[in-house]
Amino acid sequence: MLGSFWHPGPPLVYVQTSHPVLSHQREPGGKHVPSRLATVGACGGFLARLLLRRSRSEMICRSARGEKKGLDKVSTRQQSMLDRLQDHAAALGGKCMAIGYKNCMTKVPWHCQHGHTWDATPVSVLNAKTWCPECARNRRRIPLQRLQDHAKTRGGRCLSTSKYNRSKGKVTWQCKLGHNWKATPNMVLHRRTWCPACSRKGRTWKKRSLKDLQGHAASLGGRCLATTYEGMLAPVLWQCRRGHTWQARPHNVLNMKGWCPACARNAPLDLRRLQEHAKSRGGECLARKYVNSYSKVTWKCEHGHTWQARPNHVLNSGVWCPHCRKIGLARLQAHATSLGGRCLAKSYKSYKMKLLWECQEGHTWNATAQSVLHQKTWCPQCAASNWRTEAEVRRILETIFHPAMFPSCYPSFLEGLQLDGYCPDLFLAFEYQGEQHYDPENYFHFGDPSNFRAQRERDARKVELCRDAGVRLLIIPCFVNDKRTFVLTMLLRWFAWGRLATLELPSR
Repeated sequence: MLGSFWHPGPPLVYVQTSHPVLSHQREPGGKHVPSRLATVGACGGFLARLLLRRSRSEMICRSARGEKKGLDKVSTRQQSMLDRLQDHAAALGGKCMAIGYKNCMTKVPWHCQHGHTWDATPVSVLNAKTWCPECARNRRRIPLQRLQDHAKTRGGRCLSTSKYNRSKGKVTWQCKLGHNWKATPNMVLHRRTWCPACSRKGRTWKKRSLKDLQGHAASLGGRCLATTYEGMLAPVLWQCRRGHTWQARPHNVLNMKGWCPACARNAPLDLRRLQEHAKSRGGECLARKYVNSYSKVTWKCEHGHTWQARPNHVLNSGVWCPHCRKIGLARLQAHATSLGGRCLAKSYKSYKMKLLWECQEGHTWNATAQSVLHQKTWCPQCAASNWRTEAEVRRILETIFHPAMFPSCYPSFLEGLQLDGYCPDLFLAFEYQGEQHYDPENYFHFGDPSNFRAQRERDARKVELCRDAGVRLLIIPCFVNDKRTFVLTMLLRWFAWGRLATLELPSR
C-alpha cells in the first residue's frame, strides 16, 4: 500500500513491506503513518547514504586492520620456516632460492654446491632427506677420464666414447695383449676384475679321470658305479653308504660338495643332539628313538609341560613349549623394565596380540610379546635414529669426495665383519658408533653383559684389521653434534685441506 503526507521539499516515497516493524503503523485516529525506516526522502536519503558510507568505511578499515594483523602473524611463521630451509640447504653446501614459504607441500627452488637447480617440496628435503637429483645421477655416472686412468694402471685402455658412463652399463675394454671384452665399470673399478681371456690363460686345469671319482666316493663311504668317464658335466651313477643310488654330475660332487639327496633329507641329527638342545632350554627330550627330523618326538619344558614337535622345528625354527607361550603380563612388564622401558598393556591374551610398549626415551609403539621376548626386538624409533645418523655421515663423505660413494659392505679383509661405509678407491671407511658401543646397559644388549663385551671386541678387531689392510677407518661417536665439522677435522689427519675442498663437476 502506498501513502503520502506533506513534507517540505521533494515528495516522500513510502515503501510497502510485510515486516511488522518496517510496515505502516496506524495512529489512534485511524491514519496510516509510514515507518521511519521505510521512508527515505531526498534529504533523509542523502544523510542515510552519508551515514552508511561512513559506517561501511569504518568496517573496511577494521577488517583491513584485522587482516593485516593476521598476515603479520602468518608472515612471522613463514619467515621462520624459510630460515629453516635456508639453514638446512647451507648445511648441505647449497642454497634455498625461495623468496617465500606457503606450506610444506608447495615446491620451492633449490641450488646445490655444484650449480644444479631444481624444485622440491620442503617436506621431501627436510624429512625425507632428499637433495640434488642431478648429483644423485652423477654419482651413478662415472667420468670417462676415471675409466681411462684405471685401465692405464692395468696396462690397457677403455674404448668407451661416452663422456659419462653408468656404473652398471657395459663398456668396451682392451688389455695390454690386445684382448677386447665388455664389462661394467662397477666390476672393473670396485670388484677388481680384468681381462677374462688372460685370466683363463693363467689357470692350471687338472684333468679328472674315473679313478678320481671312485676315490672321492670311497672317501665318503660310498661308490661311483660308473664304468666310463665322459667329462665333469656328464651325469654318472653314485651310491652312498646306506645303499641309496642317484645320478649327479662329477662337477657337483667333487667341486660343489654335493652328495646323497636321500640322506640330505634325513638330516644328520641324533638323539644325543636333541637331548643336548632340550637341556640348553632347561627341559628334556623324552624320546627313546630318533627316526628323522620330520618325525615328531616328545619334549618337556622346565615348567613340566609336555608336548610333541618335530626336531627340525625345535632346533632350526626356535619352537619351544606351546604352553609357556601363554606369557603372563607380569613377565612382559619385568622384561620391559629390564630394558629401561614399560609395557603399557592392561591385559594379555596371546603371544600374537599386539601390545603397547614404551622405551626409556618416551617412544611408544605396538608389538607382539613374541617379537619382544623371543625375537629380541625393541623400540623401532631408537633403532631408526641410528640408521638416519649413519646415512647423514655417508652423505657428508659423498659430498666431500664427490663422485666417490661409501656403501655399506662386508669386505674380505674384515673376516665377515661389516663397515657402515667403504670406498676402495680412497682406502677410506667410516663407522658410526651408537650408544650400544659405549653403554653396557643399552637396550641393544638386552641386559646381557656378554653382548657388550662382544661388541667391544668386534670394534677393536675391526680397527686392527683395517689398519693391517691399509684402510683408514673414520669413527664417529654418537655424542658428536656437529658431524660435518668433526668429519672434516678428522679427515685432516690423512688428506690435505685442498683435497677436501669439493670440486665442481665439469660442464656437460
